[in-house]
Amino acid sequence: MFYHFYSKNDYRAEKEKKECFTESLLAITNDNYVDAVARLLFKAEASKPFVTFSCELICFSEIRLWFFSRELRLLKNWVPLRMKHLEVYLSKISSSTCNRWFSKESPIFCFRWGLNRYKGYLGPTFDMTAYSGGWQQHFLHPRSMISTDVMGGPTHRILMVSDFFYPNFGGVENHIYYLSQCLLKLGHRVVVLTHAYGNRSGVRYMTGGLKVYYIPWRPFLMQNTLPTFYGTLPIIRTILIREKISLVHGHQAFSTLCHEALMHARTMGYKVVFTDHSLYGFADVGSIHMNKVLQFTLADVNQVICVSHTSKENTVLRSGLPPEKVFVIPNAVDTAMFKPARSRLNYDKIIIVVVSRLVYRKGADLLVEVIPEVCRLCPNVHFIIGGDGPKRVRLEEMREKHSLQDRVEMLGAVPHAQVQSVLISGHIFLNSSLTEAFCIAILEAASCGLLTVSTRVGGVPEVLPDDMIVLAEPMPSDMVQAIKKAIHMLPQIDPQEMHLRMKDLYSWYDVARRTEVVYDRALKCSDENLLEHLSRYLTFGAWADDIDEVPDIKLPFYQDEDVEGISWEPKPK
Repeated sequence: MFYHFYSKNDYRAEKEKKECFTESLLAITNDNYVDAVARLLFKAEASKPFVTFSCELICFSEIRLWFFSRELRLLKNWVPLRMKHLEVYLSKISSSTCNRWFSKESPIFCFRWGLNRYKGYLGPTFDMTAYSGGWQQHFLHPRSMISTDVMGGPTHRILMVSDFFYPNFGGVENHIYYLSQCLLKLGHRVVVLTHAYGNRSGVRYMTGGLKVYYIPWRPFLMQNTLPTFYGTLPIIRTILIREKISLVHGHQAFSTLCHEALMHARTMGYKVVFTDHSLYGFADVGSIHMNKVLQFTLADVNQVICVSHTSKENTVLRSGLPPEKVFVIPNAVDTAMFKPARSRLNYDKIIIVVVSRLVYRKGADLLVEVIPEVCRLCPNVHFIIGGDGPKRVRLEEMREKHSLQDRVEMLGAVPHAQVQSVLISGHIFLNSSLTEAFCIAILEAASCGLLTVSTRVGGVPEVLPDDMIVLAEPMPSDMVQAIKKAIHMLPQIDPQEMHLRMKDLYSWYDVARRTEVVYDRALKCSDENLLEHLSRYLTFGAWADDIDEVPDIKLPFYQDEDVEGISWEPKPK
């Protein structure tokens, strides 16, 4: 039956020719409905500022009452700042709590929610009417697979999947988080799926109502879960059905959870989009195996996104995809978070900042050779290094060997919320990556007004204009010369002007809008039957493509190369 309560004073108010603001009761049966309330609040605030929001939550048990009291503490944080008051009443069904009055100076939202039995089908219905100054607008059911946005456009229900997400720190983690937040504000429903991090497991809610599933899979290597192929199918299927997902978006090529989720989603008939965040080679053993897995996974995806044109070329070559299926959408930066210092630093003491994971791929070994030479040539230069990793030991040894404890400060791991305070303490940002598809750290440094010195690798030359970055080859001598050039350029740099330029160049809202276009194209792709899906996979070989040659294998120096029964020569074609 459909529960809906009207004020007893409706007739009297109409008789007295007064405008009546009728409050309806909101009957909640699962947690998706609370998310729907939050999304509608954001959309209403965007169109017209409301003074008061009031609703009544009708729960059918004491357990539900406790559960939603916790949920609404989160909901209160989602309400826009322009909405002065949020009044939420929790109760079980009773007639004594049905009626509340509001004057016409305090417009409210009126929600009507219930269960409607129609032709033997019991399903949730939603009919919301917003009253403000005499206007009203009706909305469709928010839990439909592709519903109608409050502002009139189509909305999607998206599942973001990756092994890399908060509380881990990195470029992929930031990309997923900020993209999800902007998509939520655009009216879409976004859910994140990742593996458990320590004690962080189960379902968690983040800022803006972002729902995150930390499934109980433990990482075994570089934050990657153990490949199980079908071990994740039950939980992925449950999340897809429970959240009524319309599209699955996987991130990062070496995320095993991403590959398995995309494969299962395509098997179930969902549309999938994949974003590649890194560059890979073609010759080493790890890249060969990774490229084979990528070919198999991307054989049946609907659309692919890369973060730079260099990354697009790399992905097309590795996966064999047609270039027209691959889109380039760069990363962005939250310029409201990364602001320059209010006062300009003096140049008596030049501070060079490094914020990076201290691993081989990020050029930590290059730093070991560059820092002592720069300190020798420039006595007024100091270094601040933020980050942690296996190469930190080498940097500590370098500092001890050259007696640079007073000129090289090691901060260790820096939480993302504190990166801005580290950046604004310096003049120059140094990036020594050996491979990079698109470096978000460079954007964050430029937004804080720092001049950047970086290696000329991958998609880095596409990130900033030439007057905001000094590029160098990934060699110690060339890096030292680039740092000396940047020091001479410092008096010409205006941090505030650089920050304003970054606001015009990069925006997460622009990234979200462009990603919406890719989602729309993916959802318009025609459906295929199982035979067509399998034929796509078979185009890359029955198992792992045809291997024409056995690669040369270098044996250790103590092992005899003339091994009986084994030929190290390529087999004849």
